[in-house]
Amino acid sequence: MKEIIRFILTEASGFGIGLLAFCIYILFIELIRKVIERLVKWIGIQKNKLIKSKTC
Repeated sequence: MKEIIRFILTEASGFGIGLLAFCIYILFIELIRKVIERLVKWIGIQKNKLIKSKTC
């Protein structure tokens, strides 16, 4: 009985660690996506400023 409980706990902890790693991976991907999105937006703003300054 002890070995069965130990096995279940070991498997559950492995699953928990895997789930935590997956969540961290998803958060990391979302963070990179947001940073790239803001960078593209910032580059667009800078490009528009440059175009406006050249036309004036």
